[in-house]
Amino acid sequence: MRNQMKEIIADSFMELAKKKDIDKITVKNLVDDCGISRQSFYYHFQDILDVIEWQSKRMEKEISEQCKNAGSLEEAVRIMVLAFADNFDLIERFQDSQKRKFIEQMVMDSLQDRMRKNIREVVTEHQIRISSSHAEAMFQFCTFGITGLILANCKNKTFQVDELVCQIVMILKRVIPRLDEN
Repeated sequence: MRNQMKEIIADSFMELAKKKDIDKITVKNLVDDCGISRQSFYYHFQDILDVIEWQSKRMEKEISEQCKNAGSLEEAVRIMVLAFADNFDLIERFQDSQKRKFIEQMVMDSLQDRMRKNIREVVTEHQIRISSSHAEAMFQFCTFGITGLILANCKNKTFQVDELVCQIVMILKRVIPRLDEN
């Protein structure tokens, strides 16, 4: 029941964010939209940033699960690209908000965690020797590079998903040794 109410509140926030400036969404807006009391809101979340963080982790978990179940690297990258593309209008709204730095850091932390996991799996599976500083450089390069590439392409509403997926896969295979063997 607790997570169900959190989902209702987070879904309400996402719907309001599609229509309203993110910085102007208040706890009052959410409790009115959900038909709950302020006490109920504060039982589940500390504040609006807590709602954003919880929703972000929820979305990341969904995308990670889909990527994990993907049959190939290309399919996993496609899932990630489409998740960004499907939510790009909302991403732009977040980028225009005062909460931008908080949200960017949260997204980058999440993507870096996912990238670390993926790279560690490849390195372990293929018994590749790599220093921790080189591994960290690969995590950051992949995270920032891929995120920037996807966001830049999503701005162009007519971008080609297949082409972008192919480009990202090619880059990953060059940066991460033996990735193409998976």
